[in-house]
Amino acid sequence: MTAAGLTKAQELAILDRTIAELGDRTYLGPWLASVRAEVESSLRADYLPELLPSAALATARGILATAEQQAAAIIDKAATDAERLRAVGASDASRQRQYAVSALQAALKALRD
Repeated sequence: MTAAGLTKAQELAILDRTIAELGDRTYLGPWLASVRAEVESSLRADYLPELLPSAALATARGILATAEQQAAAIIDKAATDAERLRAVGASDASRQRQYAVSALQAALKALRD
């Protein structure tokens, strides 16, 4: 029983009747129909349904802000990693160039001898 003396099933029946009475040519009818399953799930789990769009918007903005922060961190790390790899690559290229020059010099010396 709820505070008004209604059971959860009775409250859901009232919601269903309201959805049906409003129909799909009203502002609230389609919206209530779209959240009906979530309302039932919350009610059965003893959670107060959060139906306010402002609460959903605030939650969405928080999720977006977190995602943007994570994306920025990933981009920064990728840039740092790329710079490090370029530096290592340049170092490796320099070593390989020096090795090739040494090998060519040794080959020239061998040909001259």
